[in-house]
Amino acid sequence: MNKERKDLYKDRIEACIEIWSKLLNGEIESRDEVRSLLEKYYQERMIEPIRGKTKIDIFDKELITLYIVGKYGLGVSDELSIVQKIFDLEEKCESTFFRILNGDNVKEVFKDVFGTEKESWIIFRVLRFGLTLMLLGFLSEEEFLSVFSRIVEAYTDLKDRFRGFARFFIALRLGEAIASGRVKDSLEKEAFKHTLCLKVGFPKSAPSDELVYDMTRSIFKVRESRLRQILPKIRASQAQ
Repeated sequence: MNKERKDLYKDRIEACIEIWSKLLNGEIESRDEVRSLLEKYYQERMIEPIRGKTKIDIFDKELITLYIVGKYGLGVSDELSIVQKIFDLEEKCESTFFRILNGDNVKEVFKDVFGTEKESWIIFRVLRFGLTLMLLGFLSEEEFLSVFSRIVEAYTDLKDRFRGFARFFIALRLGEAIASGRVKDSLEKEAFKHTLCLKVGFPKSAPSDELVYDMTRSIFKVRESRLRQILPKIRASQAQ
């Protein structure tokens, strides 16, 4: 994980490391306990889960971050019984994502791993796994987008939802760029945003300044004055 990744996600990585110490010491034994502790730690540290507008099952989704910090950051073995007991869903998402990345048939992989190819929440949980792996620096953007593209092609009936996910992805990446100082003004913001629209394969999926503002302020805690300069279209009521 490079320094920029560590700096952007430092607080949540540290919270996850503390939870792993309890997991490995046998202080936590169920998924429900882990999820509740993750929520408690995030609230105490004023950390916002990685999300767009929806908060549905958000801390269950955020367990992906905890799993990745443990396995890819700390080197926790996926052979440990505690890992298999608590993170069965994340392990399935991981297997599915990498099999698709390696070229296996998308629908056949979902059917093989999950027993179904049609549950949309499973599809988007797998995408979130790949996205989080990329955000934490363990996967390239190109690798993530190649899997995203293949899943989009396989499930054409979900195109509108994929467009929404693309909008979320672009807003998140733009938030990172603002937080790290790579995007400094509104012109750079527009160029960065539209380049990502083309990369993700949804040219008309540019997120609003309001969405970028909300995500950048809550997830990356960027200063209000800086956001106003870069995101001039935000509603005045939001900038109060």
